[in-house]
Amino acid sequence: MIALIGSMTCCANQSKETAKSEATTAETEATTDKFESADWQLYNLRGKVKSCTESKVWAELVGTDQLKAMDEEPMVQEMEFDESGWLLSNNYYRRSTTSREAAEYGYNPNDAEVVVKVKRNDKGYITEFEGKHKEFGEDYDGHFRIANSFDDRGNLTTSDFTGWEWNATTNYKYDPQDVYAEIEELSADYEENTKETAKVKIIETDAHGNWTKAYLFCKKTLKTYCPEEDKMVTSKGEDTYYILTRKITYWE
Repeated sequence: MIALIGSMTCCANQSKETAKSEATTAETEATTDKFESADWQLYNLRGKVKSCTESKVWAELVGTDQLKAMDEEPMVQEMEFDESGWLLSNNYYRRSTTSREAAEYGYNPNDAEVVVKVKRNDKGYITEFEGKHKEFGEDYDGHFRIANSFDDRGNLTTSDFTGWEWNATTNYKYDPQDVYAEIEELSADYEENTKETAKVKIIETDAHGNWTKAYLFCKKTLKTYCPEEDKMVTSKGEDTYYILTRKITYWE
């Protein structure tokens, strides 16, 4: 988060320290909001969240650790919950597309194009999404599966995606406030394996302790099959950066 810089008088410095103390207290109070349901906790959302629309855009590095969004349409994840915290819908949309009809995969009982079954464990955590995208038709397998694992605190630790074109495993690490601080994604596509590790920097939070803006600093490693050597060869991929924003509404 960008800090305010400096003062030139003692009085201004005292005001700054007071404001800093108040801001620290407010931030501490905000992060004390609890995950009121397993579904809210699954998506790292605190309080009685009604909806959350998360947008992810490519960015470029400006200075040491600041990002500037590039001119590109986002990838969007859209979630809705009932007042008890149960997930009603969760859809992902292709880049450069804003139509709800373009959902790649997701859970939405009202969407005739994507049929998904949900499994829960005895604690109510969603352990699996499994479904099929109808638009692929009989000649193409649109089946996908998402399997989730959790730690003793109920935080999502691993999410395994098996799709019609690729597989991916995403691992999450958390800070002391149970907000994820590092994300690692391992994916396989044909003859190439990719490992991408993202450091998360929270830029803005709301009164409930939910972040509303964050930066991802991603480093990539590739393992590609080399026919000449008849083995997988490791190489460093290009560093990438993303800006995430979330619009969150709450049940009163």
